[in-house]
Amino acid sequence: MVRAVGDGAMRVADLLKSGHPVIWDCEVCRRTGPADLTAIAEAKGPLYSLANRRPRCRQPGCAGRVRFRIRRGLWHSDLDTIPFASDAWWAYQETERDRLKAAGYRLVDGHWLPS
Repeated sequence: MVRAVGDGAMRVADLLKSGHPVIWDCEVCRRTGPADLTAIAEAKGPLYSLANRRPRCRQPGCAGRVRFRIRRGLWHSDLDTIPFASDAWWAYQETERDRLKAAGYRLVDGHWLPS
């Protein structure tokens, strides 16, 4: 069972205890990979939450940001607590769109591509 802290976000320690795989998923290059929860807990502490975090993608040449997802059963679920299409979600989307455009990216058929 994965517990949530007061705001609904799951702590890294709880994710480690649950044994459910957690992945990172880049919004630009569309790559995914396993999140190293042990390293995150060592660097940020066991009470750190991955919800609503968007660190930069570490793939060479990618200007994207990653989100974290947990796998329970067949599907991955976002760890975010911000509801889809809420004011906070739209604010993030607009900020990220402006940042990527300034970095020389353009949106084509729902995918960010370098100009």
